[in-house]
Amino acid sequence: MICPHCHRDLKRSERSDYRCKYCSRLFALEPKEGGIRIHDLRVHRLAEKLTDDGRIHYTLPQLWYAAARGRLPDPFDKIFGIGCFVFIAGIIAVVAAISTDLSWGTALTAVGVLVVVLLLLFFVAWPWYERRAKIRMPEKLGDFRARLLRWEATYDGDLPPGMVDDSKVTVPVVTEPRVAVVCPDPTVLACLAANGVAAAHSAALVGSLDRVPPDVPVVVLHDASPEGIRLAADARAAFGSRLVAPGLRPKAVLAEEKAIKLRERPLPEAEVRGLRALDPALTQEEAGWLGAGWWSPLAAVRPPRLLKVLDRAIARAHGEPDADRRAARQVGFLTWPGA
Repeated sequence: MICPHCHRDLKRSERSDYRCKYCSRLFALEPKEGGIRIHDLRVHRLAEKLTDDGRIHYTLPQLWYAAARGRLPDPFDKIFGIGCFVFIAGIIAVVAAISTDLSWGTALTAVGVLVVVLLLLFFVAWPWYERRAKIRMPEKLGDFRARLLRWEATYDGDLPPGMVDDSKVTVPVVTEPRVAVVCPDPTVLACLAANGVAAAHSAALVGSLDRVPPDVPVVVLHDASPEGIRLAADARAAFGSRLVAPGLRPKAVLAEEKAIKLRERPLPEAEVRGLRALDPALTQEEAGWLGAGWWSPLAAVRPPRLLKVLDRAIARAHGEPDADRRAARQVGFLTWPGA
């Protein structure tokens, strides 16, 4: 780890008790702790990207996702490790059998059993596990938040650069809104509120469709998930032509190697067919991805990209000139370039 103060490269023994051996100054984060490897200098680097060099605010959950980008655990490593363990244990057992007074027949039987076990593992257990393996964040948000408390204690009560405490952000009430922005993720709503979206666009920021004020255009933001597809479908049914839904699409996540791709249980085939019925634009590849249990959170999109797409969506909702409309359509749904 590099000391954030004197920039010396510190071994673990040289940074005990969150203090640099050379400059004796405290640092906040030990990269060997927790499921996400993060330290003070990496927080600063991530903050530069999340804030667009200091122009935008972000929340702690958005930092949580940014810190895990490209570093999600691979559950398939577990079954591969099990296979290696079985193979090595089997070899040891066979060698032990040969080196004792046991007959060659017994040794060959042991080899046969080992081969059968390995075949079952890789041709039966592996496909079964691959269809059902869950991929989640390497560290719980609560644990990550608890670690970040040390930042405030170390740096005189300050949060990391550009961060706002999402639990303390108040979403402003707009008395005469010109547009409604719907997002069920309170983290994203806090980010929008902290960046002045309500005032800049006279926008009502709400967490559900039933809180949309009457007779205004509606913009819906959502995850790339079955729930997101259903939310957009419900919004289309409720608001018709008043709706613009630039929420994160599965195809955008599939196209980006380092996007946050999480996985829960696979969906029943009937549920996948239902998603395609709700959203005819959903491709077979997207439906298959969702059906396999994959999803991606909107909060993992960096705020600069999120705000840029939202600005365009609000312009479309208000009916921008034709040239701008064509440009917005070329941009399409939320995508991951630069994310």
